[in-house]
Amino acid sequence: MIKEFLYREHRAVVPSYGFDLRPVLMHCLQARRLRVHRDAAITVLLAIGLSASWKATLIVLATLLAFALAVDYFTGHRMRAVVGVVLLFAAFPVLFAAFAAVSLLSSGIDGDLPGEGGFGGLSSLPEEAPAEGGHMWMGPLLAFLLLAGMVGVVVGHRVRLLLALRSLGPEGPSPVPAGFPSATMERIRYVGAAQDGNVTLYSHQNPFIGSGDVRSGRTRAWSVVIGLDRARPAKPGVPPLPVDPVELREAVRKRVTEMRDGLAPGESVALLVDDHIVAEGRCAQGRRPFGPRDPHVFFAGHPLIDEQGWRPFSKAREPAVEALVRNPQADIRCYQRITLEVHGEAVKDARNDPLVPAREEGIQINAFLYLAVQGRTLYAQFVCNALPPIRKAFRVVDVLSGYRGGRFLALALRLVGPEAFGEVVAAPFRLAAAGWEMLFPPREKDGDPWRFFSYDYGARFSLRESAAEPGFSTFLQKLDVNKYTRLIERRVLEGLLDHLQYDRNIDVSAYRGEVAAITSNSLIMNGGTVQGQVAFAPGGSVQQEQAVQGAG
Repeated sequence: MIKEFLYREHRAVVPSYGFDLRPVLMHCLQARRLRVHRDAAITVLLAIGLSASWKATLIVLATLLAFALAVDYFTGHRMRAVVGVVLLFAAFPVLFAAFAAVSLLSSGIDGDLPGEGGFGGLSSLPEEAPAEGGHMWMGPLLAFLLLAGMVGVVVGHRVRLLLALRSLGPEGPSPVPAGFPSATMERIRYVGAAQDGNVTLYSHQNPFIGSGDVRSGRTRAWSVVIGLDRARPAKPGVPPLPVDPVELREAVRKRVTEMRDGLAPGESVALLVDDHIVAEGRCAQGRRPFGPRDPHVFFAGHPLIDEQGWRPFSKAREPAVEALVRNPQADIRCYQRITLEVHGEAVKDARNDPLVPAREEGIQINAFLYLAVQGRTLYAQFVCNALPPIRKAFRVVDVLSGYRGGRFLALALRLVGPEAFGEVVAAPFRLAAAGWEMLFPPREKDGDPWRFFSYDYGARFSLRESAAEPGFSTFLQKLDVNKYTRLIERRVLEGLLDHLQYDRNIDVSAYRGEVAAITSNSLIMNGGTVQGQVAFAPGGSVQQEQAVQGAG
């Protein structure tokens, strides 16, 4: 994530609603800083061990590497954690046996040489035998201290991470890390401004990146086509008026925001209506003809790329938005975005006393409306998607406040897990890689964008989308998404047809039946059977979920 948002400075940032990337990035940088401290401490211990006894240190590393490979073999196994604990406690006798075997082997080989002592001075002199036995214990003792020190560093690092996470809980101080270079903070500020924008340059196939996985089956899409030249006037004797898509969008916006404004708290729907401007991430920016109608006019650059720093713009002004809406055949497309956060509202009783506290569900519904008036026809396209809640693993801050003392330390030991073996072995290499990255920060693989006729500025990653659960955790969440999707599309369709009929004097009675079919063309069943006939409009769907009963 750090590379995607901080190092790839020419990459576009996906707009994010209700989610702030800036503190997340700073906490990620702080976590990487703590990891560097951990790797540096382990590397220092290894250096001390090598200088004191290189044989004991190499035996420790070889044992840890063997255990790391054994743990990797059990990855995904139910007994993986048990295997890690067993290997951790088995490390000490294994180290002692290995060191004793190597010492005896080395002593026996060197003892055959006349006039020389073996490892630790083998008994060429009989009176030194007691000293020999005492020296054999020094290697295992050093190995034990070295292993204990490295395990302590790994556990201490995990404790520091858990303390930082606990500070982010509901009752914590929630401090924001500081002390980063000015260039890094400047990039974080740019990312923070870009996430509040209305422009999305996408690198892959999904122009709605950040709104949910379009391949998950949760996406709902439909379109309506209304002929404008053959439509009769709604009021006889009065000619129909031309349709301006900008005015039509404004009518839809007013109709949708009526779900939020001027209502009681129990009836109001928390939503936001904004623009969503999308374009393919690979942008042509070399000098080229402006268009076939102006063959002698040449254009250089790209309207969505700032040539001062060769970074994508994140916010389009209103005149540009209106121009894109009135020119739907442009390479840049403008949608109207409706974002809705699903959460449990606080409830008070008749005496205005608190009854039910609010609850954050973490579900986000995103609807996109595209309007095109061309060829004497109105085309309306509607796409709706939903983001499931944040994964449970990322909500650990909500439960850490309940861990104190011994429970907190036990949690740290459990979270260290068997991966500690690999972390110790890889610490010097990670430390070297971190130092190299600090001296030579990663750059774009393609080099400077301005050197190319076309360059891929598109966003490839949405943090909110990647952190979401693969699906909804309860059936009520699915029902809530279905409810709010129906509410939004009902208001959108009514806003479209009412504007055409009452403001543009166009008879749309023939299309209201089609609209009724669109809003009633899906069914959700949770077990059971349906007898008789069920009718759907084209593109309708049936979703059936059968509960699986236990074998007992």
